[in-house]
Amino acid sequence: MKFRIIPVPGPKGMQGPPGIPGKPGGKGEPGISIKGDKGDKGDKGDTGNSAYQDSGFVGTLTDWILSLKGDKGDKGDKGDKGDKGDKGDTGATPVITTTSTSNLASGLGTKTFAGIPLGHSFQVGQYIRAVSRTNGLYYMAGVITSVATTAITVNVLEKGTDTTKADWNISISGTAGTPAPVGDTVWTNATLINGFTSLGGNFGSIAFRKDGFGNVSFRGLVNPPNNTFATMFTLPVGYRPGTSLRIASANGTAMGILEIEPSGAVSVALNGWVSLANVNFIAEG
Repeated sequence: MKFRIIPVPGPKGMQGPPGIPGKPGGKGEPGISIKGDKGDKGDKGDTGNSAYQDSGFVGTLTDWILSLKGDKGDKGDKGDKGDKGDKGDTGATPVITTTSTSNLASGLGTKTFAGIPLGHSFQVGQYIRAVSRTNGLYYMAGVITSVATTAITVNVLEKGTDTTKADWNISISGTAGTPAPVGDTVWTNATLINGFTSLGGNFGSIAFRKDGFGNVSFRGLVNPPNNTFATMFTLPVGYRPGTSLRIASANGTAMGILEIEPSGAVSVALNGWVSLANVNFIAEG
């Protein structure tokens, strides 16, 4: 009889302890780098929008640019006061009076005064007067047209007595004023009519004259023939008033009226000698 032995597994044994670590492996061989070929250049990209286009602004480009301006800022604080500067150096004293020693004949037009000392302060456009030291009647005056170191050239506009001198005192001067208008230099005797007579003598004849400003004046003592109002003479054109004038006149005992008309008629009514010395009016006709 044969027996067959059937093995029966026993229970699982306990886990054994960890094994001893193995030694590190050796360094591997370097890898091989394979560089590819350079790629082709890409196509140009589309043009991007401007800031104006992307802003969504409604209006023109000019309006958009103007809209970018911000509000005016607040006024800044006042800065601190700066330190006082140093006092400047004293300037040179201008020389506006000098002497020309060149022998120069007086006259109008261009004249050059040479021999002027160095350091003068004359300038083009100034009005100067040059007077001889020997006599004030010898002078020239005018406008400086050019300036040199020791000379000035002047357009002489006025002069005194003609002479040739080498002692010209030169100084800045004001321009000559406008001459006053010239009136009558002599009295014009009136032609008396209607029996009027002139006392004459120290009172002078009955006469009239006009100054440069148009003022007409009378002189003399007139004697009316009677107390009747009458014309004693007629003023010429240019010596007549623009309106009728009545001027009080008097002699030693009475008052009267002197009347002057735009027609030139001069009338008076008064007994006895009448003075005309107080008559003065503006000629307008």
